Amino acid sequence: MLMDDYFKEPQHSQDWIRYNQSIAPLHLPYSVLKSTLSLKFAPNITKLNRDTVVNHIKVHLSDSSILVDTGSLLHQIAQTNDAINILYIVIVVITMIIAFFIVWVSIMSNIREHLWEIGILRAEGLTKIQLAKVILIESMSIIVSSILLGIAIGAGITAITVIQMDQILERPFKLEVALLFSYLGV
Repeated sequence: MLMDDYFKEPQHSQDWIRYNQSIAPLHLPYSVLKSTLSLKFAPNITKLNRDTVVNHIKVHLSDSSILVDTGSLLHQIAQTNDAINILYIVIVVITMIIAFFIVWVSIMSNIREHLWEIGILRAEGLTKIQLAKVILIESMSIIVSSILLGIAIGAGITAITVIQMDQILERPFKLEVALLFSYLGV
């Protein structure tokens, strides 16, 4: 049976009255008025065929009826999610570039500030390699402590934000630490 066969207009005047009061035409199976109509399309349906069916259904709905095409809605959500992920990637790349230059400037300013100490250490007999090790160890201690402090503060703020969002959405808060350990290789 074709889709157009389901949506034929009634032939008799008494059928018109009942037809206009219902969502579906009278000759549908069991002729019971329905408040909800759910359709499941084949997975390989084209957008044109989906839009054709949706438009055929819209013609027969009243103005107060609501038609939701979940397939199109899920497609739009996936596109929005992809755009947000691209935005996050761009933000991370920009942040990493800025962090690199901040670390570079910090190391260079640290060397300039401690130029007098470096001169004294060189006068006492430190070689260039030993001096480079001292500067590297000092810089790495600052960098590692900053990273650990940043992770702790970031995790705390994220947890607070997620807890607030879960309370707004009335979902239970679930802390998954296994993901963190899988990234660390533990």
